Amino acid sequence: MNSSGTVIGKGICIRGEVSGQEDFFLDGVLEGNIDVTGKRLTVGANGVIHADIITGDLVVFGRVEGSVKATGRAELKHSAVFIGDISASRLSIEDNATLQGYVDLTDAVAPPKKGAVAQSKQAPKQEVAEEVSEEVEQDVEQYSQAV
Repeated sequence: MNSSGTVIGKGICIRGEVSGQEDFFLDGVLEGNIDVTGKRLTVGANGVIHADIITGDLVVFGRVEGSVKATGRAELKHSAVFIGDISASRLSIEDNATLQGYVDLTDAVAPPKKGAVAQSKQAPKQEVAEEVSEEVEQDVEQYSQAV
């Protein structure tokens, strides 16, 4: 962590709203709301957050309960426990991390073009129809020969 960030140690408990324009490292307890838009929020191994969070990047080693809107990457490290909803452009979950809630990665998936969707839906239908038509013709021939 560089010297321009804020550090809250494990012996500190905050109730209320926190906002700022610099990176934020929390190893204590925070209940309320956090807004560090465009910056990095790191929850240390001893950190516990019960809050709604708006941030740039999120890195969790501790426990977070609430909703998160991250414009960048959300990372749940091996010791992380996350209960709530995450909206981020990217999500990384290490082995043994716990996630319970809803994940929205809409920024990570680009919507397809309308023309491409129409063509991709139409092509398989035509192929299937041709295959079915051929199979029906073969069945009719076999039936007429048997009768």
